[in-house]
Amino acid sequence: MQWGVSSSLTVIASLFLCFAGDLVVAQISAPICTDLVSSWEWSFNSLDQNPCLVSAYLMSLCYGAAGFTVNPLDGVGDSYLPPTQEKLRNASSCWCSTVILSLLSACSECQKGLSTPWTQFTQNCPGIIEPSTFSHPVPTGTRVPQWALLDITRANIWNATAAQIVGDTPEFFPGELIGTSASSPSRKSNTGAIAGGVAGGVVAIAAIAGLVFIFWRRQQRAKASPAASLVNDVSPPLPPSPMTQVHSAQTPSYADYTQGSRMSLYDPNNPNTYPQLQEHPLASTPSVNAPVVSYDGYLNGSSPTNMQPLRTQGYHGLPTV
Repeated sequence: MQWGVSSSLTVIASLFLCFAGDLVVAQISAPICTDLVSSWEWSFNSLDQNPCLVSAYLMSLCYGAAGFTVNPLDGVGDSYLPPTQEKLRNASSCWCSTVILSLLSACSECQKGLSTPWTQFTQNCPGIIEPSTFSHPVPTGTRVPQWALLDITRANIWNATAAQIVGDTPEFFPGELIGTSASSPSRKSNTGAIAGGVAGGVVAIAAIAGLVFIFWRRQQRAKASPAASLVNDVSPPLPPSPMTQVHSAQTPSYADYTQGSRMSLYDPNNPNTYPQLQEHPLASTPSVNAPVVSYDGYLNGSSPTNMQPLRTQGYHGLPTV
């Protein structure tokens, strides 16, 4: 009985040691940031993990192991070497990622080291590498900061200032694919958001400028319309006044006086020598119902009792020769 108990305790102890050994193997370890002059807290994720530790979590997936260790640099000015062909055979090509190099570069610089150029880091990598992506989902126990997705292929090296501008959030959580459409919709890239915001701002400014221009043109046309109408409004010439027409039509010319027949001397016994009544050419035209003076000087053709022919006073005979 006691043996059995003793044997059971031995088995339990062995299992515990094996389990403890697995825990030791499963540990993820990484160096701390030793550069105290420059603050590197901006590079930490929301779990307060530095970029060295986050890179160790991701590279553990490349080996398919439960644990991984990123060794500290030997001294100032050192950098992390690119993966060898042997490492790539054993760890697959997930090492060849801009996300891995960005995290390792931040890890190196926060230890007063140097970043490794992209072309040097990928010299043994096969095929074409898509930037800002990682081949595995984020493992449990960490979160990948947003700045790790910067495309460093164009500049050929990681830039700490650009990464600090992008910042940590939004992060990629465990189970999410980094930089692919399979990622959670809420985990959008700050770069894409900034580009979209800039494009949207340009479109909005262009639309506002267009509206302002259209409004300005309408205002200018509204101001120019009265002036244009005044310029184009050519008034017709004024018709001649009635007085001018009457005068030109009825006023006798000099020829009328010179070419007329000679007047006979006045003879009181000869009605033909009586003076004729003439209307003034500028006299107003009588109305239809007004009485008309006849040519012989009588009203309506009859001699009124109170109206006598005009006679001159004085000598009535012929001049004496």
